Amino acid sequence: MMHALFRRIDASPAQERAIVAELDKLEDRVHAAKAGVHEARGDLAAALRGPVLDDAALGAVVGRVDAAIGEVRSAVIGALRAVHGLLDDRQRGQIADLLERRGFRGRGPTPGPAPVQV
Repeated sequence: MMHALFRRIDASPAQERAIVAELDKLEDRVHAAKAGVHEARGDLAAALRGPVLDDAALGAVVGRVDAAIGEVRSAVIGALRAVHGLLDDRQRGQIADLLERRGFRGRGPTPGPAPVQV
């Protein structure tokens, strides 16, 4: 999919390498955040195990999940900023048009509502 996008926007080899590097960094950061959430499962299990819900343990779990969500949000924003800076105006416009019209996976414009027949 990325190669098709790179061809479509006529990305230079340097742009391709830099964008792939940014996406790899994003993937690493998301993976680390997911690992943190996965590790919180034990804490959640401990909070639920007792006869009374352990609010302190539950708060710690929610805090870890919130931190992971914040990390992913920050990683996505950072990657978008970096990729935006790597593209020229024409390329940014092409990607924006793709997103607006149909996304990257679609086969054509999203159909609107069916016409009303009278």
